[in-house]
Amino acid sequence: MRLKQSKNIMIFSLLLGLMLTGCAFTDLIAVQQNPEKIKDIKNPSEEIQLAAVKAQPKSIQYIKNPSEEVQLAAIQQDGSLIQYINEPSKKVQLTAVEKDANAIQYIKNPSEEVQLAAIQQDGSLIQYINEPSKKVQLTAVRQYPEAIQYIKNPTKEVQLEAVKQNGNMIYYIKNLTKKAQLAAVQEDGNAIQYIDNPSKKIQMAAVQQDGNAIAYIENPSKILQLKAITQAIDNIQYIKNPSEEVQLAAIQQDGSLIQYINEPSKKVQMVAVRQDINAIKYIKNPSEEVQLAAIQQDGSLIQYINEPSKKVQMVAVEKDANAIQYIKNPSEEVQLAAIQQDGSLIQYINEPSKKVQLTAVRQDINAIKYIKNPSAALVGTSFYRNYQDKLYKEKMLELQRQQFQTQQEQQEQYRGEQEQYRQQQLAIEKQKLEQQKRQADATDEGNSQRKWDSLNKSIQNTNNQIILQNHLY
Repeated sequence: MRLKQSKNIMIFSLLLGLMLTGCAFTDLIAVQQNPEKIKDIKNPSEEIQLAAVKAQPKSIQYIKNPSEEVQLAAIQQDGSLIQYINEPSKKVQLTAVEKDANAIQYIKNPSEEVQLAAIQQDGSLIQYINEPSKKVQLTAVRQYPEAIQYIKNPTKEVQLEAVKQNGNMIYYIKNLTKKAQLAAVQEDGNAIQYIDNPSKKIQMAAVQQDGNAIAYIENPSKILQLKAITQAIDNIQYIKNPSEEVQLAAIQQDGSLIQYINEPSKKVQMVAVRQDINAIKYIKNPSEEVQLAAIQQDGSLIQYINEPSKKVQMVAVEKDANAIQYIKNPSEEVQLAAIQQDGSLIQYINEPSKKVQLTAVRQDINAIKYIKNPSAALVGTSFYRNYQDKLYKEKMLELQRQQFQTQQEQQEQYRGEQEQYRQQQLAIEKQKLEQQKRQADATDEGNSQRKWDSLNKSIQNTNNQIILQNHLY
């Protein structure tokens, strides 16, 4: 009896094992086909868990307390999945940040080793680390200087390291040390804009690094101004109220830089136009002496002078008669000075006097075409009659030219029509000759070749006659 009972128990256990094995196998197939099915399985085996995360790494979010092996299987495919793992081991943390440095944001209280593994890839990730060590801070700013903005109360050493990498990082630093200020402007002079009341030493270091930095310095000393323009003369544009010595140092090299100087002295103006006559265009209300210094070299520059004096006007048109076009309401004397050189310039003078009109047409008879309402005195002159005769002759010549051109076109058209007609007649003649040849072949085969040769000769004679006629025509 006991033997029979034992045998029954063994059979039951075997059947139960087979049943359980069958269920496990069914679950395995299910998660392989659809990894999310694992959330419906109670206490899935490690084998089933691994099958799920290998098929779909995100399925780890449905597994409670996965083994380290299962965790690694998921993390090795996507580091960010560590966010679904409670209290991951150091090994899992390192694997996650090595796969994806951004995974650090999902790890609570990561070890320094894990922090460094992430920061060495991207310094900005220090923003996700609470109270990073000095070593981590230094690693972060070396990798990415802008990381300093994410560090609360960085040490002096960390500040210094950040600004050495990028001077403008002082923008993010409070309570900046003098040493860090100096290191910052030595890396980028323009970083001085973020420093309140910089010392003279800091100012000089900034300008030495980049002359443009003087734009951010209030009331820079003359030495500092000269240092800036020594680097690049156009740095004068960044200096408010530069001293005359500084102005001259720049203008002597490039007169056009006077455009950046407010109310330059007469001396500075003269130096500017002597260095570059075009500098006159940048000077408001230049003195007469300065105006003349420019105009004597190029009369057309009078266009940049408001209300030039009569003297300046005269010098301008004597230098270049065309300057008259840039002068508003020039005096008769100035008008005559220009017109005596080129009568056609009367076109730029409003309501010229009788004297100016006569002077213009005497200098160039064609100037009369620019005069509206010529005076009676001008109309009665031989100049005016000669000009009218000239216009009449030019008009008649143009009319004859047009008539001749029309005749030429008509002749060309007639030639074309004649040629087309002759070609048509030739084609008809050839058709007739070919027809005669065919008839000759049909009636007398013996004489057909002789007749054909005669017909070809006739055709050739006809062609030659047409070619000769075309040539003669």
